[in-house]
Amino acid sequence: MAENKPTQCIPEPVQQAFDAVMAFQWPSTDQPFHERINNNAEQESRSTSSLRLDEYGLTSGMLPACIDQVSELRDHFLKLYGTFNTAIHSSLDKIESLQGIDGEIVEKQKEYEQIQASAEKKHEADSKYEDAKKKVTDLEVGYKAMYRDEGQREAKDFSLIAYGALLFGVGAAEWMVNYETFLNFSEVPLMAAGATILVAAAVAFAAHFHGTMLKGHQHFFGDHVETPKKNSHIRWFVIVSIILAVAFGGVGGARYLLVASQVSQLGGGAGGLLGGDVITINVGQVVTVSMVINIFVWFVGAAIAYAVHDENPAFTDKLREYKKAKKIFEPMRKVVDMEIFQLRSKLEKEIKELKNTARAYGQETKPLADLLVTVTEKSNQISTEADRLANRLIRSYRSALTDQAVVGNPELKFNKSGQLIDLDAYRQLAICFSFQNQLGE
Repeated sequence: MAENKPTQCIPEPVQQAFDAVMAFQWPSTDQPFHERINNNAEQESRSTSSLRLDEYGLTSGMLPACIDQVSELRDHFLKLYGTFNTAIHSSLDKIESLQGIDGEIVEKQKEYEQIQASAEKKHEADSKYEDAKKKVTDLEVGYKAMYRDEGQREAKDFSLIAYGALLFGVGAAEWMVNYETFLNFSEVPLMAAGATILVAAAVAFAAHFHGTMLKGHQHFFGDHVETPKKNSHIRWFVIVSIILAVAFGGVGGARYLLVASQVSQLGGGAGGLLGGDVITINVGQVVTVSMVINIFVWFVGAAIAYAVHDENPAFTDKLREYKKAKKIFEPMRKVVDMEIFQLRSKLEKEIKELKNTARAYGQETKPLADLLVTVTEKSNQISTEADRLANRLIRSYRSALTDQAVVGNPELKFNKSGQLIDLDAYRQLAICFSFQNQLGE
């Protein structure tokens, strides 16, 4: 509420008129009205003819005793209110301009808050955007459900490229271990390369398969797995293991035959003729060392697969589906976010300009606008209180009239629109008087 003291921006006549309006108060009690109410009620209670009621249920004695007394005070306030309006009239154009700017600011702020919803609604009309958003939302919900089921742990999602590079390293190690053996055995480079590639691929694939199966053994072989699926997993495990054994058997056989051939070549008695030492080669030891190295390479690959895979492959699959859908949706979402950002930036600039304009107006006009708002609120309050006071006095008058009539004139009747009603019916009439309705304001 504006303060009741003059300022540099408020003309003295306006301030004086404002102070007079704000100083107006209704009587603190209804006592000043009771004497006239009691006198008029007593006179009407002795009436030998029916008392006529108007459309508000008022008798002729109520008008001067209740309505006129309140109306006089109300008219006095309206006079003060009119004086204020006259004093401030010359500033109304500026005040209306300021209020218009304030209204524009409010509308812009509402528009600012609705930008995101309207932009999203526009883009959701595009089926591609809507489908991508729905897919991301559904996958996110599904992943979060699995996340809770898995004890709120994150799914393992090791980079497929890095994992492929590690498996390639396993295959490369197999190449380095076995290529020379196959080359010396076959003496044909292409055949040796082909055999080495097959063995390297078999070992790398077996390492991946065994490591994955062992890490997710509950997923593949648990009691919850259907028997046909479990049997299928077991068959594949056996098949891959056989392939690995065949690959190791090929490597071991080639190594054994190669070493045996070398032994036979060195056993031609050259040492006996020249008197030198006889060279001996332990074929079993050489083959065993070769197989241990190959098995170790497979073990390293299986350990890598075990380490990088999740114990629940479906959990990782769900995460990857979600990331893939998110990767498709994010560029579309960036377009929406950019549009929202541009619209909001534009509105922020407009709101800032309006506030600057309002600030310029406000230095001179804001105090006057505040006075006008305060006086308008006061006027509305006085109007409400006038109706409330009038209805309260009417009820007091009716109580006094009926109480005196019951004692001195119990047969008193009231004429309401041509119909006669007794005291009890009159007491039950609803009282709802309004100065605005009576005066057509």
